[in-house]
Amino acid sequence: MEAMTYELWHERYDGREDHDKLLGVYSTREKAEEAPALLRGKPGFRDHPDGFDIRPGGMDGLPGPMAVLSPLIGAKTPRRRRLPRTRK
Repeated sequence: MEAMTYELWHERYDGREDHDKLLGVYSTREKAEEAPALLRGKPGFRDHPDGFDIRPGGMDGLPGPMAVLSPLIGAKTPRRRRLPRTRK
């Protein structure tokens, strides 16, 4: 059985194109849900505070289709279908 991970992404649209950034991969959903509070007030995030998205993933393989993981923070991926946001 594959172990679950939770990918934290930030998404924004600048009027011309989408910008999706992988911010981190967490071992639990709870840890992934705590991270946006630390980032919301920082440059690049404060203008788009609702752009955070948590996506389930697995331990094996790349996050998203053909993602570049160097560097992990800020890795870009091709446009993905947006998953429904989960709310508590």
